[in-house]
Amino acid sequence: MKTLVVIIFASLSLIKAESLSNQISRMKAEQISFEEGITHNSVFRIYQDSKGFIWFGSMFGLVKYDGVRYKTFRYNPNDINSLSNDDITAVFEDSEGNFWIGTYGGGLNKYIPSQNKFIRFSNSDLNVNETFDGIIWSITQDKKKNIWVVTNNAGVIKISKTKINTYSINELRLNKIFVSRANEILVGTSRGGVYSFNESKDEFTKVDLGDELNNSSILSFVEDKTNKIWIGTNKNLYSFDSNENKIVDEKIFESDLQVNDMIISDEEILIGSTNNLFIFDIRKKIIKSLSEINTSADKINLSNIISICRDNSGVIWLGSYNNGVQKLYKDYRIFTPAQINFDKTVRVNQIVEKEVNQLILATNAGLYSADSENTLSKIELISNEEIAINSIFTNGEQYFIGTDKGLLITDKVFNIIKRFSKSNSSLTDDHILKVLLDSKERLWIGNYYGVFLFDKSKNDFVNINEKYKNKILGDYVLSLFEDSEGTIWIGSYEGITKINSDDKITYLKKTITDSNSISNNYMFSFYEDEDNFWLGTGGGLNKIDKKTGEIILYDESSGLSNTVINGILQSNNKLFLSTSKGISSLDLGTNIITNYDVNSGLHSNMFVPGSYFRRSEGSLIFGGIDGYTSFSVTNFKGITSPIEISNVEKYSNGRFIQAEENNNSYYADYHDSQIRISFALLDYNYPQAIKYRYKIPEIDTNWIYLGFNSQIDLIDLSPGEYNIIMSSTDYNGMWNDREKAVKLIISPPFWETIWFLILISLLAVILLILSFILYHKRKIKRLLLIQKIREEEEKKLRKKAADDFHDELGHRITKISLYSELLKRASIEQESGTKDYLKKISELSSSLSFGVKDFIWTLDPNKDSYYDVALRIKDFGEEFFSKTGINFRVNGINQNFEKIHIPMDYKRNMIFIFKEAMNNSLKYSGSQNVSLKFNFVENRISIELEDDGIGIEENKFNFGRGLKSMNNRANIINGKLVVDSSLKKGTKIYFEASLN
Repeated sequence: MKTLVVIIFASLSLIKAESLSNQISRMKAEQISFEEGITHNSVFRIYQDSKGFIWFGSMFGLVKYDGVRYKTFRYNPNDINSLSNDDITAVFEDSEGNFWIGTYGGGLNKYIPSQNKFIRFSNSDLNVNETFDGIIWSITQDKKKNIWVVTNNAGVIKISKTKINTYSINELRLNKIFVSRANEILVGTSRGGVYSFNESKDEFTKVDLGDELNNSSILSFVEDKTNKIWIGTNKNLYSFDSNENKIVDEKIFESDLQVNDMIISDEEILIGSTNNLFIFDIRKKIIKSLSEINTSADKINLSNIISICRDNSGVIWLGSYNNGVQKLYKDYRIFTPAQINFDKTVRVNQIVEKEVNQLILATNAGLYSADSENTLSKIELISNEEIAINSIFTNGEQYFIGTDKGLLITDKVFNIIKRFSKSNSSLTDDHILKVLLDSKERLWIGNYYGVFLFDKSKNDFVNINEKYKNKILGDYVLSLFEDSEGTIWIGSYEGITKINSDDKITYLKKTITDSNSISNNYMFSFYEDEDNFWLGTGGGLNKIDKKTGEIILYDESSGLSNTVINGILQSNNKLFLSTSKGISSLDLGTNIITNYDVNSGLHSNMFVPGSYFRRSEGSLIFGGIDGYTSFSVTNFKGITSPIEISNVEKYSNGRFIQAEENNNSYYADYHDSQIRISFALLDYNYPQAIKYRYKIPEIDTNWIYLGFNSQIDLIDLSPGEYNIIMSSTDYNGMWNDREKAVKLIISPPFWETIWFLILISLLAVILLILSFILYHKRKIKRLLLIQKIREEEEKKLRKKAADDFHDELGHRITKISLYSELLKRASIEQESGTKDYLKKISELSSSLSFGVKDFIWTLDPNKDSYYDVALRIKDFGEEFFSKTGINFRVNGINQNFEKIHIPMDYKRNMIFIFKEAMNNSLKYSGSQNVSLKFNFVENRISIELEDDGIGIEENKFNFGRGLKSMNNRANIINGKLVVDSSLKKGTKIYFEASLN
């Protein structure tokens, strides 16, 4: 919506210098026929969206128009994504590009263009009760992006992003809702005046506008540039100052008049009423009807106008009840056609200028003058005698007129001074085809039998064929021309004869064997500029370089619509060529050729050889069949309206469906055999004169010309990405610089996609890898089997060694311990020294017994689980602290630990770490409680020993021999040992190791 506001503002700024009424006075009026595509003669709403498309809300459907095509949306009982009802009463586009459609009896719809579907709102969706009759009259959006909907009998509905509110206004029927620039929300009621929304109270309150307005039906609102709000009612037009909350202007119309709809432009309001279209000048307080200021208004029906829209191109659209759609538009075509309507076909053979506003036309029906309005007046040369005029030449004082009955020389007012014919001169025929008075005041004429030069001494004509001994090419003279050096060019059906000022003769002829000869011998027209001669032949336009003599041909392959070049004129660095199929322009800077025909405003496509003239004020004239065409190149104006995509469809499963769109890219599949792109230049003044072209650089960099068709059909495109570039002309056939480009993406079959090829490649690589892995796996499996056998043998050996060691060493150590104990008992009476030694032997033997047991346990392959390690440490701790008075607790031992294998070196070092830790705790901590905790998470084992002893001061903390030994053992098995201790807070020993 923001784009639309900017465009409208720019457009209004450009036309500010000219009033709306002055523009409308020159507009042409047109009734849009029902056959064109609007589905009913009652059109309640006309709306232009942010892209420029025109929408018509009619009694039988919603119609979208692009200047070329009408697309109608209707209710389909079998499609829940269609409209809820055909009778359209309101159309509005929100700031996100979605459309809100109000219907008569079908409630509210939301159209999402990108999905091409309508969302229907039920009564429960809108928070209205079942008595709602489904009639929507008006829709708008405020500055906070809330949607406001005016209903017939359910009040006002406010739709925000998060909720829907309903407001009742005294059970009145409502007509119109309006949002001012200050975001004031006004509602016009039926015979209840105006209500304003009070945001702080979240309700609508009555605006007191006096008894007359308070009891009127409010039908329309507009706001002028002074922020006054104009209110149209069923009786008159008023202005309201919202700041002072009062009516400023009362009853603009002298008598009652129903104001159905309004638009405003600068200081003028365009008013649609029941019986006419009115223009109200706010400053001058003057009202005029369209019928008063526009003579073409009688071509349209101006009754019951209920909707007005002025689009970005300046076209004014009028929607009416029972009279369909009318259109007021500007005819921007630069060509001014002058049609001559006689009983017979008229050829305008040559044109000269008598005065600035008067042309003299030489025709086969006589001599005529034409004024600035192209009004023709017959000039009587010979009383009571019909005479065909073939050519005319003037020096300003006299006219030299070639007729079918000889040569006439007249004065300024066409009184005959002399008349030459074969009866009174040496002329061999009376059909004077061409006349030329050269810079030396020599008079040249051409007829069916050659060229004649007037000899003043003899007061007669001399056949120059006799003078130059039959060296003139051809007898039938088609053209006579004098160049800047005084050379006379004589054109015939056999080529060109050139006679210079020294009477030297040269020729130009078509020669098949000469690539630098002219393209055709039929010579109809000449033009000279500073560097070149331009020859108009029956076979194209020839450019002759004055310095080099090089000849360049322009023909249909160069872009000309026709190669019979009847006339050549230059203006603004462009050559304009009249042909037998319209007029073509050649841009001398770019060599771009543009063709024009009757659709561009030409009077006819058929022009007459040699009938071309440049007027003193600069406009160009080309004579043709039944008239002539004049124009000024300064009137060539481009169109600023954009080209937009109307629709992109793909042919799938036997029918066309809308292609998916995302961010100006359209998507189709490889099996969609046809893609149809509909587009248009969204300028509605004279769309039937617009021509189109497109190119797809990925296929061909050249333009493909579509003529007046704006539809592209692409068949059997290969999968890939394509950039479709579209362009159009203006009304006069000039190609616009502005282009529209969209991307078309056609998905390939899955077996041609990159991901599929990558997948196949990956599968191939995977198969190779799997084969390699399988081979090595088998090899490894064999090695592992050998390793397993070895390990089993090793386990057996370990077990046997452990058993043998246990039996032999354990037995002997037990005996030592026993004998030591007996010796100690027997020596009670002996000396104390002997007792000490015996005590040490006993202790050492016990310690050795425990160490041997640990060593044997470590060797045992049946004790390699984490569970076994945990039990071993637990059992040691329970025995170690059993008679010390210290409470020893164990947590975390889990039966699942049996599945966790612990290497032998891990077992041994972990046992010694926590034996040392328990020993330190008992000796030094003075603790009352010691806890042991086991854990296993994500393949990591952890063991934690914690006491509540005296702890260690931080500044006295150091690793003694025991701690160093513990830390070294942890490092050997890649574990981590953490000692956490502080004074009077106990000590925590934490060990962690990964089994990876």
